[in-house]
Amino acid sequence: MAPSPAERDELFKGFARALFKGDMDALYEVVTPDFLWSFHDGVVLTKSLTGPDAIRKHLVEQKRCSWCSVSTTLPIITQATSAS
Repeated sequence: MAPSPAERDELFKGFARALFKGDMDALYEVVTPDFLWSFHDGVVLTKSLTGPDAIRKHLVEQKRCSWCSVSTTLPIITQATSAS
């Protein structure tokens, strides 16, 4: 069942808050356990981040990166499909 527009907005707000704070517990309250972040730096680099540890490490690296822009930290959200 798809969330209502209001529920969807709350999910995105929760996602953004958790990501901004680097709070993996809060992040994994609004995404599925198999959440995959496809990161692209806007130029060349593409990598897949799976699991809280990989995402946390990436966020720390981004905070240290003085030349990175805000747009490079926004995830592409995809929904994993399960095999039947």
